[in-house]
Amino acid sequence: MTALLQLINISFSHAQKSIFSDLNLTINLYDKIGLVGENGCGKSTLLSLIKGDLNLDKGEIRQPNAVSIGVVEQFLPQQLQDLNLLDAVSEVLSADEKICNGWKAESQLMSLGFNLEQ
Repeated sequence: MTALLQLINISFSHAQKSIFSDLNLTINLYDKIGLVGENGCGKSTLLSLIKGDLNLDKGEIRQPNAVSIGVVEQFLPQQLQDLNLLDAVSEVLSADEKICNGWKAESQLMSLGFNLEQ
C-alpha cells in the first residue's frame, strides 16, 4: 500500500491545553477520508499541522515529495469567489505548473463529475 501521508506520534498543545497527544494516522493511495467532528475539536488545527502552518510539539509528518497537500476552506477567500471551479483549483498552481499539469486538474474534476464551467 502506498502511503501518501503519515502522522507519527504527533502531539500539539495550545495555551497549555493538549489538542493531540501521540496521534498516528496513515492515508494511503485511494483512501477516502472525511474529517468530521464538533466545533472546536481540532479539525482545522490538524489540517494546519499537516499543511505546515503550525509546528508540532512532538512527532513527525511524512509525505512523498510528489505529494502536495491542499485544503478547500469552508469559506472561500474573496479572490476565489468569482472564479469557476477549474480556475479556483488552478489558482494554487504556479505558472509553470499550470502549463505542465493544468490538464490534471481538469481530468480530476471531470472524474468527480464536475462541470468545468461551474
